[in-house]
Amino acid sequence: MSKKVFIYSIPRPTATNISDWTNDASGKRLQKTKIGKCTDTIQALYSPKVGGLANYISYTPYVNPETGTPFLNENGQPMMLQEHLEKKWGKPKGYFNNTPPPKHTPKEEDLTYFQRQS
Repeated sequence: MSKKVFIYSIPRPTATNISDWTNDASGKRLQKTKIGKCTDTIQALYSPKVGGLANYISYTPYVNPETGTPFLNENGQPMMLQEHLEKKWGKPKGYFNNTPPPKHTPKEEDLTYFQRQS
C-alpha cells in the first residue's frame, strides 16, 4: 500500500524573487522557496504488519526478471532481497535486517544499516 505525501512550502521573499514564480498555464503561484543545507535521508519506519522496520528488502524475494521465479539460496529456500544485497556489497549476514532500533543507546558499530538511518 503506497501513500502520497504532499509537502507544501511556505514561500519566503527572496532576492531572486523565486517566491513570486507563477505557473504559465494557470497563473497560480508555485510557492517556491529556497532551502539551504537540505539533505536527503533514507528512513525505514516501524510497521506492526511486518513486525519490524518496513524496509521492503527483508521480506521480499529476489526474483529472476526473465522467468518471474524467485532465486533459491543454499538451503533451497527463496532468497530474500536482503540476502542478495548483502552478498552483492560484501556485507555481513544481517546487516540490512529490519530489527527496530533498541531503546537504549548502543555503540554505533552494533547498529544495523536501517537502525542507523532511523
